[in-house]
Amino acid sequence: MPSGWNQWAFESSTPVYQVDQAGQGLGGQGRLISSAQSVAAGRAWLNTYYSANVEASAAVYITNLAPTQLFIRGNNLATDKPTYYAASVVRGRKCNCCKW
Repeated sequence: MPSGWNQWAFESSTPVYQVDQAGQGLGGQGRLISSAQSVAAGRAWLNTYYSANVEASAAVYITNLAPTQLFIRGNNLATDKPTYYAASVVRGRKCNCCKW
């Protein structure tokens, strides 16, 4: 992971996310990719504090049926009981807001 980024994976000794240095994104540090199976659960986040009114955007390319979530702020992210609000995106143009 690039400097300042963290990740967590549920029941996996293999990281769920890797950085593709050839890709664009992450502020010029490459793009974040996941090659995990659809049964894997993981999170990756930039370990920086943001104010309550921060805005974020992301480009998400989904090739399987596993949902992808974009969240901005959360607590206990490196545990199996995090709390956060997220936009959950599933292949086929489906997007929901959710609370964890």
